[in-house]
Amino acid sequence: MKRILTIMPAVIISVMITAMDIWSTLPSVMKTVSLSGLTLMAVIMILKKKRTGLSAIDRGLVIYTALITGIFWLPISFLANAVPVYHTGMLYTVLLCITVFPALFGKRYFT
Repeated sequence: MKRILTIMPAVIISVMITAMDIWSTLPSVMKTVSLSGLTLMAVIMILKKKRTGLSAIDRGLVIYTALITGIFWLPISFLANAVPVYHTGMLYTVLLCITVFPALFGKRYFT
């Protein structure tokens, strides 16, 4: 069970990125895919938190799926058109903010 909980967030993110590449012009499909991805990610993170706890990367992946879901469900069309183009940039930006900024501003040293 521990291996499945470790692998599934990466699988969900990969499926969401692939879906954005394939179905980016169909907002109804992307709404469904993003909402189901967020639901699965939330269930997996709840189970993972009970077993081993959440890392900064896990929190970043949850924030990324929530951000993508929110963008596709909001009525702002220019954001929904920009997300499929810059989805990996958004993922790395969220992960950077979640992992590096607390270490920099908290004056903790890391290598």
